[in-house]
Amino acid sequence: MKIDLSPAFKQQFSPKQRKVGRYSVSDIWAMLNDYLPPQDYLKLEEYSVTAEINKWQGTTKHREIQALWLLLNPEDEVEKKVEKKIGDFIVVGKADIIHKNVVLEIKTSMDLLFVSKRWHDYQLQWYLNLFEKDKGYIAQPTIKTLHNKPVAVELSILKTIYHNPTFFEREVEKLTEYHNQLLKLK
Repeated sequence: MKIDLSPAFKQQFSPKQRKVGRYSVSDIWAMLNDYLPPQDYLKLEEYSVTAEINKWQGTTKHREIQALWLLLNPEDEVEKKVEKKIGDFIVVGKADIIHKNVVLEIKTSMDLLFVSKRWHDYQLQWYLNLFEKDKGYIAQPTIKTLHNKPVAVELSILKTIYHNPTFFEREVEKLTEYHNQLLKLK
């Protein structure tokens, strides 16, 4: 016997409608680098079971890593959300972990990463500006092995990123232009 959870899964994880004037940091890379042109911004993404399962597994890994982190650092904040009004739009971001003056961005790819990807660096730079922090780390959970047996769970730091106000000013200009294009299409 099997119980089909697909309808509930689809309801929980199906793509949400994007809004003009409210931009997620996780979308901004695609928006400003020609992966999500203004004319496609308001189109609802096609539902993909594979993509949604990957998101679900990533979310689950994030929660587990954050719970372990909080056992070691109970004063820290996880899933810290910020909404910053910039001109006539809002940018929304959610940091995985805030530790003192540092933002940790956890990457839960099924593949082991040895360096961060450009969009990871980009996302973290936005967070440093939005959360007004000086430094951030892009990290991936890994299992340390000895003689092919797991002996530890670690966070491998893939890259350190430092706050760059010039980056923020430049990207806000681009986002403002993108926003104005959306307003014309609306």
